Amino acid sequence: MKHKSLNIFSFSFKMMAGLLMTVSFMACESLYEGGEFKIYEHEAPERPELQDAPGKKGIYMPTDVTNWQDKVSSVTPFWHFSQGTELKAEEPENVEFVPTISGDNIDNALVTELQGLKDDGKISYLLGFNEPDNVDKANMTVERALELWPLLEEVGLPLGSPACVDIESQWMVDFMDSVDAKGLTIDFISMHWHGDTDTETDAEAEAGVFLNKLEDAFLLYEKPIWITGFSLTDTAATIIKDNQYSPGDVLKFMKSVLPELEKRAYILRYAWLHGDISDPQQYSSALWDESGRLTALGTYYAEFKPNTK
Repeated sequence: MKHKSLNIFSFSFKMMAGLLMTVSFMACESLYEGGEFKIYEHEAPERPELQDAPGKKGIYMPTDVTNWQDKVSSVTPFWHFSQGTELKAEEPENVEFVPTISGDNIDNALVTELQGLKDDGKISYLLGFNEPDNVDKANMTVERALELWPLLEEVGLPLGSPACVDIESQWMVDFMDSVDAKGLTIDFISMHWHGDTDTETDAEAEAGVFLNKLEDAFLLYEKPIWITGFSLTDTAATIIKDNQYSPGDVLKFMKSVLPELEKRAYILRYAWLHGDISDPQQYSSALWDESGRLTALGTYYAEFKPNTK
């Protein structure tokens, strides 16, 4: 299965040169016509084209966490999201807030509110449903997501796909097939990743698994990617000492992965998934300790490609 149309996004020859370092030109040449990707003819509301961001690095941080705004600032990101649509007054001024439609709570009133934020220059992108294939999250059928999607388009911003539990799940494949068939708009793919804990693997191997997953997703959907949350989590751990990944392991993983994410032109943005230092499954991916100070992992993330504006 291939999805052959990019709605408003076009790669320059310069960006394609970057892509050739990681993916085969033959996988993309059928999309190429006269130096630009094909444009899908669909009478959706006009939206700005995807622009080169000042930096890729971001952070996922819920706004119900104590001192969330200070924690966001401490890792020097360029963008922040919290799986919600409310732009808090405490949002750091130099960090771009990106709203997320977490479930089927989108309606005309919310569309109008988001359009107002767009018109005021306060938001520039919109992320689609979070884990619609998860009964504990958005819990939506493909049909319901497709029914609501035109409302997301009405906001008039570059629009990210639903972020499924597995980017290659049947839910996601069916949704993307239907998006093409119905002439709906997806400007970029949203995906997240928390590690493959089916088998015990070391941090360097996990880095390879993650990077291969990104390439597979790009080749499958042929759209640029936002990584809306990634970490190295041991979902089988019930106590901290049983977590197969030490903080040092996760630091090795991060050091292997971040430079690759910066190099790959089809990766537009990425955001580390904040970890709870007291959670047996996530403690080694935590950016902050019990006192809210940066861990060694957090310090590395903060110093890597910092937002200094």
